[in-house]
Amino acid sequence: MKRVHKSLLTAAVLLGIGGGAGLYAYFQRIDNREERALEELEAQRLFQFGRDDVTDGKIYARGATVAFARDETWGWKITQPVDTPADPTAITSAIDRMATLRVEEVEDAKSLQDYELERPEAWMELNTKKGAFQLNIGPLNQLDGRRYVSDGKKEKVYLAEANFVWSVDRALEAFREHRLLPIALEKVVRVTMSTPAGQEWEIRRGQTAWEVSDHQGHTLEADAGEINLLLVALTKRLRAETYLDEDVPPSGLPAWTRKFELELTNAMTFGLQLGEYSATAATGNEVPVAWVQGSTTRIEVADWARKDLAKTFDQLRNRTISKFEQPDARRVEWWELDKMIAAVERTGPEAEWTVVGSGKPAAQYLPKGAIVALSRYKADAVEKENPSAEELRVFGLEPARRRFVVRGEQNALLADVRLGRKIGEKEEMYIVDLTRKIVGHTGTRLDDLFPGTPQAVTAN
Repeated sequence: MKRVHKSLLTAAVLLGIGGGAGLYAYFQRIDNREERALEELEAQRLFQFGRDDVTDGKIYARGATVAFARDETWGWKITQPVDTPADPTAITSAIDRMATLRVEEVEDAKSLQDYELERPEAWMELNTKKGAFQLNIGPLNQLDGRRYVSDGKKEKVYLAEANFVWSVDRALEAFREHRLLPIALEKVVRVTMSTPAGQEWEIRRGQTAWEVSDHQGHTLEADAGEINLLLVALTKRLRAETYLDEDVPPSGLPAWTRKFELELTNAMTFGLQLGEYSATAATGNEVPVAWVQGSTTRIEVADWARKDLAKTFDQLRNRTISKFEQPDARRVEWWELDKMIAAVERTGPEAEWTVVGSGKPAAQYLPKGAIVALSRYKADAVEKENPSAEELRVFGLEPARRRFVVRGEQNALLADVRLGRKIGEKEEMYIVDLTRKIVGHTGTRLDDLFPGTPQAVTAN
């Protein structure tokens, strides 16, 4: 009995409403009708198995056969005509449609030939824990739009709603996993990248953060944002644009430019090579291609892979110059050379900024902008770690051309960010935070956070 029915019956009894026995009988009849309806629907199913029962199968459509099987690594794998990971959604959709297919027997059907089921235009065969099942798909019934079908026994002809056919009547490409490395990002614990000259870098998941090592084994903290972008590119964004051929030897692409190896939490490893390929010698136009270890397929990938998967050690290392929590800031100072030109302060994270000395309200956008930028400021490139006093002078950082000082409670120093001399003809300059002692290159955007005059920090 449904919960709502039981609730109504209980309410009637508790409230002393007469006819409780009649209500019970009424609702019991409703439940019996619902159960009978469910039994009738179940009886209309052509096959009695579920998705979890299936071990492997074949689909014939459009003149070609696709064989697939369960796989510990990929979930489902295509085994013929190519050996490649399968799209689990495509495979399970076809299985579910077949498992739940409801039919109506065609009375007085004399011959399968009359319904083009002797040699069907499409069929699906599944091996399950309950035995083997086959679905043969014939043409449309022009009167009601349903499809003629039969099972593996081929003794009867049935009619079924035609909306199941799309899950079977598909080309090979529809069943392939188009992601080259369909791996759960959170399971990746190590990635190496090599060129033909040797290994360039390795990233490894540590206890608290990612680390990156260069070709000499020099290990640093990695940039969490860059690592995430790289892993998303490898496991989610990198997809097959075109399957070019099946001629790649076991050793991989003849002329590869980058090679990746990914290791998972269960110690399984996956290999991927990237390269260039000219599909037509006449034009000589090269396209970026990839090959997954263990396959024979040369795959064209999107052009973005050339750049987004060409990360260097310097790009992957942590390039954070300054780092603090924005609510902790209580005072911001602006300096030019050795002179402080302005300062503002606040009593708490939600308090308004006031000008040090006058106590007047400050132009709130100046300290807010500085704190937002400096709390997690990342350099474009790292020049030097733990610079000496002489090196700071060479970079124009001691004394600094311009300087931001951020302090917390009890005057604790949160950041001492110094802007140095320009780098050649570029729109770049040297930068350092003496609390972290990493000299980097950055654009001139921080200059925009400097007040033009000491009076500019005061609100109008």
